This record gives sequence, C-alpha cells and structure tokens, in this order.
Amino acid sequence: MGIGIEMDIVLDYLKCNIDAEASIYEWNAKEILRLQIAGNYDFYFVSVLDSNFLLIKPKENMTIRIIKIQIEYIKEKTGYDLALLLENSTPYRTKKILEERIPFISVNRQMYLPFMALQIRSRQEKKQETEVHDKFTAATQLMYLYMLYQDTCIFGAEELAKDLKVSVMTILRGMNELEQIGLVYHDIAGQTKRKKIFKCIYKKDYYRLGKLYLQNPVRNSIYVKYIPQSIEVYKGGLFALSEQTMLGEPEHEIYAVDGKQGLRFQDLIVTKEQALEEGLPEVQLMKYNIGLLAKQGCVDPITLIKSLNKKDERIEIAIVEMVGDREWFL
Repeated sequence: MGIGIEMDIVLDYLKCNIDAEASIYEWNAKEILRLQIAGNYDFYFVSVLDSNFLLIKPKENMTIRIIKIQIEYIKEKTGYDLALLLENSTPYRTKKILEERIPFISVNRQMYLPFMALQIRSRQEKKQETEVHDKFTAATQLMYLYMLYQDTCIFGAEELAKDLKVSVMTILRGMNELEQIGLVYHDIAGQTKRKKIFKCIYKKDYYRLGKLYLQNPVRNSIYVKYIPQSIEVYKGGLFALSEQTMLGEPEHEIYAVDGKQGLRFQDLIVTKEQALEEGLPEVQLMKYNIGLLAKQGCVDPITLIKSLNKKDERIEIAIVEMVGDREWFL
C-alpha cells in the first residue's frame, strides 16, 4: 500500500540523513491495539540501518502527557520501539518532548531516536530557538491578551488585524512569536491551501505559560492637573481594582491611556509632589491600545495586574475577587 506524498518526504529525510536504503510502509494497528488507541494515530513501519520501529502520526492535537502514556502502551503491546512524527511543532513543544525522552522525527528540523543512539538537529532549528524573546513585544502582548479573553480558540490573521486595528503583517509576526513558545499552532485552510488558521492551546495552559512572557504595560506615568473630556481614558492601577472589588480607593485617581496620546497632556503636567499633595490624577501612558481590551471604563484584568509595582495581601485578595471564576486563572 502506498504511503502518500507526505510520508515520501519523511522517507527522503531518512534516506538523506541516515540510510539510503531506508523504507516505510503503512502498518495495521487495529489487529493488535485497542480501537480507541489505534484510531488516534496513523501507523508506519520503518526499517533503517539494522533497526525496525513504528512511526506514529497523531490525527489530532494531544497533550504530551497523553502521548507518552499511549506510546508506552503501544510499545508494550507491539514489542517495537516507537517514534512520534512531529508536524509544525514549536520549539517549546519540541523541548518538552525531548525532556520527556519521547523519540521523534521532525522533518528537516530535528530527529531524536535514542534507541538508535541518534540525534540530528538542523542549523535552522538552532537559529529559531535563539529567536524566542524573553518578553512579549507590546503588539504581541496585546494580541495574546485579546485572544485570552475571547470565548473561541480559533483565529484568522485578517480578522485579528481588523479587530486590533493593526496590519496583517503585525499579526503574523506576533503569531510567529506565540508559536515559538508553544501557545498557538496553525492549520492550513482555504481553497488555495495557503490561509493559516491559528488555534490557541487549552486556555488554562495558554495563560499559565504565556504570563511568564508578559511585560509591564506602563511606558511611564505622569501627573496632571485634570483629565480633558476630549481624551479617552480608562481607570487603571489600584483605582480600577478598587472600582471592581472591596479594596479601598487609593489616595489619588489613576487613569490609563494609549501612550500615543501622551503629547495631549503636555501642558497639563505637574510634579508628583504637587499631585500627591493636591490629590491630582496620575496618568499611565501604556505601550499598547488598552481601549481594545477595556471593559466598563476599566483596563482589562491582566494589564491591570502587570501594571502594579507592589502587591500586598489585600491587593492579592482583591485581584482574585476581580478575576473571579475565570477558568483559565484558577
């Protein structure tokens, strides 16, 4: 039975890197394995050098923990070593699979077959790993938060660009950043098979992993005589937190505004000392357009949390109260 164009590419990869006589054949797992397990993967029998092993290709996205458990079961039932075929794997996911010592083949990127004492990594893969940022860029952080708050996990670049009022190129750069650390992955769709559809991982993991890359969204703070009605601002910091919880109000009002509006306050700026003495408002100039995330006149919860320089027990309790029962935060 033929193995298809996709597996021909895998075969060429094995022939070029390991054994010119390598072979791959489809393998019928239903005769040996439980139907549920057999139905989760496409199975291929691989002969390379003096070794035979099974190469399995997941039909759906699964957690690494589940894959590891099922690989152990398949190995026990069949008696063969196994390797996982990775497609569009991010550096983060690849790293986690390596940490779990799961054998895998990622065509033209990396190969880890410990039962053959073999590990191969392409130069391009090494280069990509070094390009992962320590923190999100401001544009990526805006996109990350916007997707976090949506009920869906599926996004198109054009739709996101329209919603966030940025270019499609900005969205694609941000998605590449998120893919590099394993927060999203993509499928190819459309009549031309060139349109990328991006999908978030499970929202709880999306937040748990992504929050490590969040930066303080405040570029800088100024103090002003008053807030002009012509400028759209949102309650921020402890002022916004007190508005949404039982926390007492701070000594002065705090507002947040898109940093691009900063020049409009130029003639209203006063010293911090004067502002604190007279109870004048503080204005946080933000690194991204917070209005796209704001609700009921307040900045969004995660932007608020990351803007706080100090957190005591009262504030931590108020944060939990504000975020409420959002499943991804618990």
